[in-house]
Amino acid sequence: DGKGMLNDHSYHYIEHIRYRQGNKLPTLKQYLEVCKKYHKIAFIELKQIRDQRVDRVLQTVAQMHMEKQAVILSSSRIQIMIVRYFNKTIPVYYITYDRPATHSDFYFARKYHCGIDAQIRYLTYNQVQYAKKHHIPFAV
Repeated sequence: DGKGMLNDHSYHYIEHIRYRQGNKLPTLKQYLEVCKKYHKIAFIELKQIRDQRVDRVLQTVAQMHMEKQAVILSSSRIQIMIVRYFNKTIPVYYITYDRPATHSDFYFARKYHCGIDAQIRYLTYNQVQYAKKHHIPFAV
C-alpha cells in the first residue's frame, strides 16, 4: 500500500513500490551512480534510519568513491556522532529546521566538525557571525 516508514518494510517490498508515474524508488547506490555520472553533489539525509545502518550508508559512499561528492544531513546528534566515528572528513550538517539553533547546537557543531542546516526564518545576524568566526558551515 506504500504507507509507513521504509525502515518498517523488507527490501523486497520496497523494491516494488512505485511513485510518480510508476517510477521505482532508487537505491542509495543507484542515486550515487547518477550523482557521480553527472558530477553532482549527493545529499543524503538520514531520516529515522537505525543507528547501525549509518555505517552501511558510509560504506556504500566509500565503495562508490563519493566521499568528496556527498553530504550527510541528520537531525539526530547520535547519528552525526556515528558518522564522525566512522568518517572524519565527509561533510556533515546538523539539521535544526523546526527551531532556532541554540548555543548547544553550535557547541555540538564545533565538537563534531559539522555544519548547521537551519531555516532562514530562525537565522540571526549573531549566529552567522559566530559561525563565521568559528568556521562552522551554515546551510539555509
